[in-house]
Amino acid sequence: MNTLYFAKRNIKEMLRDPLSYVFALALPVVLFALLNGVFYNPQNAFWFSVDMMFAGVLTFSYSFAMLFLTILVSKDKSSAFLSRLFISPMKTKDFVLGYLAVGLSITLGQSVILYFTAWIISAIRSESFVIGGNILAILSQIPTMLTFVSLGVLFGTLFSEKAAPGITSAIISSCGLFCGAWMPVESFALSAKGFYILCRILPFYPSTMAGRLASGLSKNTLESLGKIGFSFGEYDFLISFFTSLAYCIIFLSLAIIFFGKMKRKDKK
Repeated sequence: MNTLYFAKRNIKEMLRDPLSYVFALALPVVLFALLNGVFYNPQNAFWFSVDMMFAGVLTFSYSFAMLFLTILVSKDKSSAFLSRLFISPMKTKDFVLGYLAVGLSITLGQSVILYFTAWIISAIRSESFVIGGNILAILSQIPTMLTFVSLGVLFGTLFSEKAAPGITSAIISSCGLFCGAWMPVESFALSAKGFYILCRILPFYPSTMAGRLASGLSKNTLESLGKIGFSFGEYDFLISFFTSLAYCIIFLSLAIIFFGKMKRKDKK
């Protein structure tokens, strides 16, 4: 019950902040539209297809939920709001779950909005849009959603209200560079192997690949990838998904541990 009340308060804070609508909901749609409208290249159309882009833009969008949550937690900490709540019977899990609830509500909202955006764009461009497959792509992103919202709680806990957004912005930039949302990371496997390996190790690109493979890439996209020497299957999905899941477990655990330490330190 404590978790529910705390989550409701956090969601109200989100709804009162206009930046949550801009960064969490409007910006992902604008990015998707720009990639399809401004940067679309007919010569490499398959890299800009909805099948290829949907999961990548999802992954990048979730990083903005991390930014919002970082700001929320750091503000609560600096305003002594949390200090007053720490004397209540609420446990560490109640606080963390309450923050995760607002973060997940943002990422789920992003997923639904981008889903319909992708559907509209595919209809305009007469591309295939696998309804069930793209729903599976969203479900495959649940570990990534939890990873980013956990990072939001972690950074908000560890850093001050002034420093936390800057740290988070660096993660957003890294996500944009390494997630493969708007460039063919696969093409670097031979020309820049170190960069490709780094993309595979970090949590961003595995999330994109898991989403793409879960959606069941269209036949045309798979054929285009095959022509340049890339073929993906079940095994690749499992590697990508469990890599994302491993990061989720690590960062969620760290968020719980460090928030608990802050709570115990503040009570002393």
